[in-house]
Amino acid sequence: MADWTTISALATAGGTLVLAAATFVSVRSTHESTRITERALLAAIRPLLLTPRLDDPPQKVPFMEPGYWQGAFRDSEVGDCCRARDAIAARESLYIDVLYGDYEGGQRTLSRFALVPMGDDAWITQVSRHWNVDRPIRVSRPRVRFARH
Repeated sequence: MADWTTISALATAGGTLVLAAATFVSVRSTHESTRITERALLAAIRPLLLTPRLDDPPQKVPFMEPGYWQGAFRDSEVGDCCRARDAIAARESLYIDVLYGDYEGGQRTLSRFALVPMGDDAWITQVSRHWNVDRPIRVSRPRVRFARH
């Protein structure tokens, strides 16, 4: 004969264990989202908190406003300045790496800018890559499982 008290206690313990695991996973995944939202609020960026619905009116999303930066060589006789001057005179592409930080003085970022000649008298500037210097690099590694024979 089954002991219903023991069976109900084990079922309650199992349900509690499943609920604890679900809570742990939920809190862990929400923690990263909370940190991202907190940094966005500190930077005065309003996060999008609601997903759009099918009956929402269409919204126009403008492109980002163009920024402005200016660089200069401190010593015009240094080799880098001479090479840059020669490349501009020959209308060759230039790649410039700029290291900068955010308004907090942290979150250093390295951005690579490309300066490419267009036609006979114009240049196109674009950002080709960003690297974050202060954050750890997250590399997704494939999981390898070994089967025992």
